[in-house]
Amino acid sequence: APDDALHDYEQAAPLRDLLDAWFGWHGGHVLHGAAVGTAHGAVLLAGRGGSGKSTASLSALAAGMDFLGDDYVLVTAAPDGSPQVH
Repeated sequence: APDDALHDYEQAAPLRDLLDAWFGWHGGHVLHGAAVGTAHGAVLLAGRGGSGKSTASLSALAAGMDFLGDDYVLVTAAPDGSPQVH
């Protein structure tokens, strides 16, 4: 298909749908969001594009938190059933 036939998000992240399907078969989900945390846990920041997820996650990084991802993150279940962000 010509490039103009693709949605903007498909052009920006051409493997997103494929990765979401593959991880879905293995119990994970690719989500549009950012994630930050510490050794004690993480926070998933979700929202529409332009809502401040990147700014908030970079501010958390500057404050000493771990930066887990921005734009797309993978969420799976830990062995105890709690959510895990990658």
